[in-house]
Amino acid sequence: MIIEVRHECAEGWHTFTSDQIPGLFLAGEQQDLEELYEEIPILIECLTRHDFGHQVEVTPAQTYLDYAASLPASHQPVKHYTIRTLPAAAA
Repeated sequence: MIIEVRHECAEGWHTFTSDQIPGLFLAGEQQDLEELYEEIPILIECLTRHDFGHQVEVTPAQTYLDYAASLPASHQPVKHYTIRTLPAAAA
């Protein structure tokens, strides 16, 4: 499954949201961009577990370095993440 995460930037602030994951909202300043990027999969995993009861593993489609390199010349406001459902934990 591919999840779209929208990245918007205004006045030095970055926000990340997704229509597919209710409650996904992450915001921070320019200097925090790498940390924000790394937190997105963790937040998606937590929200998916809490809201839908599914244990998932989330990985970005791009490395942070590739993503950051693409920003100045071609800012891509929608990023893609792959979600894979993990087997249920044994009780």
